[in-house]
Amino acid sequence: MQRLLVVSASDGMEYALHPHLYFEVERPGLDIDRFVSAIARVIERHRRNIVAVTPELRLRQVDEAAPPRVPVWDLRGLSELATTQGLMQVRHRMSNQTLPMDRWPWLDFQLTRYGDGEVRLHVNFSNLFLDQSSGLRLLSEIEHYYATPELELPADHVGIAEVSLALAQRHEAADRARAYWAERVATLPAPPDLPIARIHGNPGLNRRRLVVDAATWNAFTAGAGAHGMSPTTALLAVYGEIVARFSGSRHFILNQMITRRLLRRIPGAESVLGNLGAIYPLEFDWRGTASLQERARRLQATIIGDLGRTDWSGVDVLEALNARHRSQGRAACPFVVSSGLAGGEQEEFGYSKLATPQVLLDHQFFALRGGRVEIVWDVVETAFPAGFIDAFCEAHEALVRTLAGDPDAWTATTTLVAPTPAAKACPTRPLHPGRLSDGLKVAASLAPERTAVICGDDSLSYGQLAAAAESLAKRLCARGVRPGDRVAIVLPKGVAQTIAVYAALLAGAAYVPIDPAWPQRRIDQLVDDIGAAAILSADDGERPGAPVIGIRAAAAASEAAACAGIDLPTDLDPSALAYVIYTSGSTGQPKGVALDHRGPVNTILDVNDAFGIVADDVLFGVSSLSFDLSVYDLFGAAMAGATLVLPDPADHSPHAWLAAMLERQVTVWNSAPPLMQLLVDVARAEGVRLPALRLVMLSGDWIALSLPDEIKAIAPNAKVVSLGGATEASIWSIWHPIEAVDPKWRSIPYGRPMANQPWYVLDEQGDETPVWTTGQLHIGGIGLAQGYWGDPDKTSAAFVARRATGERIYRTGDLGRLLPDGNIELIGRIDAQCKIQGHRVEPGEVEHVLAADPRVKDAVVLVAGEAKHKQLRAFVVLHDGARGDGESIRAGLLDRLPSYLVPAHIAVVASLPVTANGKLDRAALLALAEPAADAGVAYVAPRTELERSIVAIWKEVLGVDTIGVDDDFFNLGGQSFTALRAVAALRSRAKLNVSLGGLIESRTVARLASLASGQRLSNALVPLHAAAGPALFMVHPAGGSVAAYRDLARELDRASFGLAASEPLPATIAALAQGYVAAVRAAAPGPCTILGWSSGAVIALEMVAQLEAAGERVARLVVFDAPAPTDPPPGPVDEATLQDWFREDTAGADLLAAELHHVYPVFARIVNACRSYSPPVVAADVALIRARDGRVSEYAGHPHEAADDWGWSARTRGTVATRVVAGTHHSLFAAQHLAEVVAALRELVR
Repeated sequence: MQRLLVVSASDGMEYALHPHLYFEVERPGLDIDRFVSAIARVIERHRRNIVAVTPELRLRQVDEAAPPRVPVWDLRGLSELATTQGLMQVRHRMSNQTLPMDRWPWLDFQLTRYGDGEVRLHVNFSNLFLDQSSGLRLLSEIEHYYATPELELPADHVGIAEVSLALAQRHEAADRARAYWAERVATLPAPPDLPIARIHGNPGLNRRRLVVDAATWNAFTAGAGAHGMSPTTALLAVYGEIVARFSGSRHFILNQMITRRLLRRIPGAESVLGNLGAIYPLEFDWRGTASLQERARRLQATIIGDLGRTDWSGVDVLEALNARHRSQGRAACPFVVSSGLAGGEQEEFGYSKLATPQVLLDHQFFALRGGRVEIVWDVVETAFPAGFIDAFCEAHEALVRTLAGDPDAWTATTTLVAPTPAAKACPTRPLHPGRLSDGLKVAASLAPERTAVICGDDSLSYGQLAAAAESLAKRLCARGVRPGDRVAIVLPKGVAQTIAVYAALLAGAAYVPIDPAWPQRRIDQLVDDIGAAAILSADDGERPGAPVIGIRAAAAASEAAACAGIDLPTDLDPSALAYVIYTSGSTGQPKGVALDHRGPVNTILDVNDAFGIVADDVLFGVSSLSFDLSVYDLFGAAMAGATLVLPDPADHSPHAWLAAMLERQVTVWNSAPPLMQLLVDVARAEGVRLPALRLVMLSGDWIALSLPDEIKAIAPNAKVVSLGGATEASIWSIWHPIEAVDPKWRSIPYGRPMANQPWYVLDEQGDETPVWTTGQLHIGGIGLAQGYWGDPDKTSAAFVARRATGERIYRTGDLGRLLPDGNIELIGRIDAQCKIQGHRVEPGEVEHVLAADPRVKDAVVLVAGEAKHKQLRAFVVLHDGARGDGESIRAGLLDRLPSYLVPAHIAVVASLPVTANGKLDRAALLALAEPAADAGVAYVAPRTELERSIVAIWKEVLGVDTIGVDDDFFNLGGQSFTALRAVAALRSRAKLNVSLGGLIESRTVARLASLASGQRLSNALVPLHAAAGPALFMVHPAGGSVAAYRDLARELDRASFGLAASEPLPATIAALAQGYVAAVRAAAPGPCTILGWSSGAVIALEMVAQLEAAGERVARLVVFDAPAPTDPPPGPVDEATLQDWFREDTAGADLLAAELHHVYPVFARIVNACRSYSPPVVAADVALIRARDGRVSEYAGHPHEAADDWGWSARTRGTVATRVVAGTHHSLFAAQHLAEVVAALRELVR
């Protein structure tokens, strides 16, 4: 266990923190001297078990283990408020302190006296050296010595080191256990998919607790026992049920904490002071519709089988699990369960907090005095969405009480956990009784002269369109078409196609769009599949089974005249088939989605009412008739009496679209996002704006986070709306107006249900999921299709009955989750999601991080390869003028994503291919993907002394004879613990400043040597904060570090990079700036904002000058508390002055002497370089933020010291804006002043 905790707490490990348990006990009237003496006696008794961790990561006995000092805090006589504050200060300090691993004391006792004789005992001990059993026994012995000072207990006769060695010995049982776990690891599922945010910095834990009274507990255990379960199994099963409901996972692992004290017959193990805990993965199989009793019994059998195989350590099992997933450095499972029921009743602490590295949620339960039970959740609250843990714990308590009150609930097969309520009501509107063609009839009656449709030089009024459609409808009737038949429309987009669609509907038939550009074989296949009663095409033709009626045929006019007397059908049923649109099928055979009139009419009227579509509007119908967005274009325009403009069939380019939109003053656009992106790109390139465009509706594919703002740039009056749904559910059924893009978004929200079209997020059992829990998205309501034409099997698989009500719903194949405000977040396709290295991966998450790279305009991540060899492949489009290749972009991801989320290959492409319907063509992209590299790695011998040193150490710790510089440490058999040993040896023997995280990221000798020698790509550029939008570049001050900017970057929530100094340091400001300018250009094209604090302002000024000299525009130069450099420059200063200034700059800084020794040469060179610099005049505007308080010696006597702009107006031809904020030069970015600095910066840099 010590090995696991040492590794988990190391820098570079996921969720790393130092393990400890803090608790408080009230001891009124305590004799403090007597209690301190009791502590000393207990420590003396257990001296043999006072150990520490050596640099070689072994345990050593501490020879001189003096009793720890016990501070006593006296709060007597203070007010109630002051007393509470004092107690909270002690609690906060101790519960967050880092206890040492390499020395004694690793426990801390403190006492607080307050009130009238009250005493609070505060205890904090390291879990590395004491497990719960030991900690409680230690406290119990102190109480025994306190109560009976004359008590004499024998010293320990066995040490923790001896017990640990005995447990680690190889024997036959250990070999059997190893074989058992090797087989189990190969089939174990992933951890549950609880909604986790990535944690930055030190994760802080909070303890939540529930005390179950004796009566409830007795009832609970009686019911469990009657169903053949132990109390421990019953509580574990309850927890499994809650985790399954709140994660959407039905088959998962949790890490189970057990004790090995009693599992092996080792003398002294049951009472030795130390940590003999172990963690093993525990499998929860909640699949199927079994009762909780059945699941619990399966779980109990699993536990019994696992506990009989603990002779192979839990650390080895978890290492094997990480090796299988290639996820070294990550928590194999950050969710832990443990039972303390076997330890007997214990004292109830007033406050307690457990911190365990690589754990986000630690669930425990203990027996308390009086027959009660305490249920505990130690949780990193910030790792979960707001309110999630509240609902999680409330549901847990409710289930315990349900089972205690109703023993039969154990055998129920219905859900035992109700979903968390959320504002998700579906709006309603009266259902319209009409059909899709009714809009044409009304418009032709009320405004027959109004233009209905325009395509190039052709146009028809509503009167003309109605007359032409009715005439063609009569021809169809004359050829035998009857209500309920299907008419194939095999015509190109244009006025004739529009006539044909309405003609089919007026004849009482359904229309079936078929693109004439498709291969004849596919056209024939669809015509046969639909059983077309007629085919409308450009010209007459012959085809068995269905007449081919030509719109342009020479005989068309005479045929129409002959049919003039035919009456068209009336009283047609809105529930009759309206259209069949074919979509691609997973089997390669297209699926015909069959819809009646009611759903599309409901959707169209909902959209028209919501966005005020009226007769004055002009819609642009860019989508193909075979794409269901065209349903809105055709009928939405007619139902509003508006004009529909169709693209010129002779020119399909976005340039032609733009020209038509300008000429016709288009007000409404409706398409898939890639088509709008093409229009935006052309408009921006030509410098054209579309002020008439007032509504942009985007659907059918992911919307890039940058696209809404790009649309606003060319169409400032446009409202941008995201719509979603499925062809199977009447065009759209969910929407989200995009007012502003939140930088924290991973994607544009999917939105809320449209009228009469409820949405459901269901788990695998068909039950509604709680808020925040990922499930399968389903649509209900009036918009559902009749099914798939001629395919009852596919229909019954996709259109199912809702378990709770029997309502017919459509299974979309999408994953999503309900948010507390009623919005639904789209996660991705079920079939697009995959497991990479054992982890559930959503490509959209990687796309979001790629899009935060300021060079990247658009990004797509796909899954390539067969099931066992799946890899992520990324394709990126760069902004105009941006420079970079796939490897440089991939290198940036390594700092922001775990290795399994970093694509194996990133290709830079000129554009992303789209299908005829304007959706991303994923198949075409995968065809561009490079084949995966061969799994074998050729041997390359070490080439430098540094590489040879690393190889020698790796050989020693891995026990491998031959290691090449490109061999992967973990492929050679390395695990996290051996990696930690390697890091310790590299530090002590090779004098390399590398961390465990550095080795995990680098993995090979070559990359580790490069990292250690400071040769990483773009070494000057340090990512500070990932976000969308234009980047900020923050130049280091004289010390060379950009650490001071990290909190500023986070609070600004803008894409931010630091420019840090590295060796060899150039001698002049111009040379220094030149390297930084190159890094900026590579990272982000276009106008940028450069910031500099202190001496960094001088470097920033020169960077601006160099960029402007190259013809590039700088948006703004931001200066933090620095005067403008003067011309002529003041010149260098002597060594004594430099040292005085350095001491002033570093006073109070958290730096070791060795670090100060390293920083000073950099400081001295940069300061004197600044004082030797002749400054230019630049064109960029300057924003100056000055500190209100204090005075910096380095700037004393500046000629413009009294001026508000501190001389910067002499260095720019632009404007200078100054803001004064609280703080000194050195505390400007401190927590107490940061908000004011951020507010000033946001005001100056918009």
